[in-house]
Amino acid sequence: MAEVTGQPGGSREWTFRRRHVVAGLVVIVVLAAAFGVVSQQSTIGDLKSKNEALAASKTHAIQQRNVSQEALDSAQQELAGERVFEANCAVCHFREGGGGVGPQLFHGAVVQFVSEAQEVDKVSAGGPVMPAFGAILSSEEIRQVVAYTRAH
Repeated sequence: MAEVTGQPGGSREWTFRRRHVVAGLVVIVVLAAAFGVVSQQSTIGDLKSKNEALAASKTHAIQQRNVSQEALDSAQQELAGERVFEANCAVCHFREGGGGVGPQLFHGAVVQFVSEAQEVDKVSAGGPVMPAFGAILSSEEIRQVVAYTRAH
């Protein structure tokens, strides 16, 4: 057969090439579509992973803020307890809590001999030598000073 040049579809070779070109284009389109789907799935998976990481990060930040707030509250309570102690208890128990007229309170001494509830009762009601602070201090101040003495 004579090959006709310049006219598409006029020869077997041209038809063969056209089929290969069309098949190649089909393969490219299929690959592009598959890559687009995979790419979209990867993007969705990446977004889910990023959202999960962001949520975990936010949770961690909130927990850290709560811990920091608890530490701040604890420090404020200790400072308040120290102020109450110095203003009301240090005269008899000395500033270092080592005892004097009253018994030693610091260095675990009070923790060994009385419970927290017993100490609150003792501060509130007083004792044979100790004055009653229930009418002088608020229940919050009594709780603060008891926590202070038990922590030192």
